[in-house]
Amino acid sequence: MLFTPTCEYAIRALIFLAGHPAEKPITVQTIGQATDIPTPFLSKILLNLKNHGFLKSTKGPGGGYYLSRSANDIILEEIVQACDGPKEHGEDCVLGLDQCSDKAPCPLHHEWKRFKAEIDLKIHRLTIKDLHQKLVEKQSVLKV
Repeated sequence: MLFTPTCEYAIRALIFLAGHPAEKPITVQTIGQATDIPTPFLSKILLNLKNHGFLKSTKGPGGGYYLSRSANDIILEEIVQACDGPKEHGEDCVLGLDQCSDKAPCPLHHEWKRFKAEIDLKIHRLTIKDLHQKLVEKQSVLKV
């Protein structure tokens, strides 16, 4: 698992919100149903995203959440940091060995190290807009 469930849900919610205009806030229930995220858990995640400046919200009838800035300006790495905190992806041995390093590598160490570098590069470059566009493309292919 690359991300925690909380982080996965946060990314899914932000991708969903990227497809909606900021002028029309979306309710927690609507986001939860569309993304298959349990509403009570989603409420906490959205509050965290709001506290980190990704979202704004309005209360009352017609209220809900919306992106606080352009989806093109929200980088995946920022979301990971907000949800999971700073960390290097995959510091542990991919095979679960206690002794694994550049000096004493497991059989997959060097391949996994290259793979981790690619993941880190993608996480630092991909935006929510990029991910939303990929989802739209995938959905259009599935409809055909």
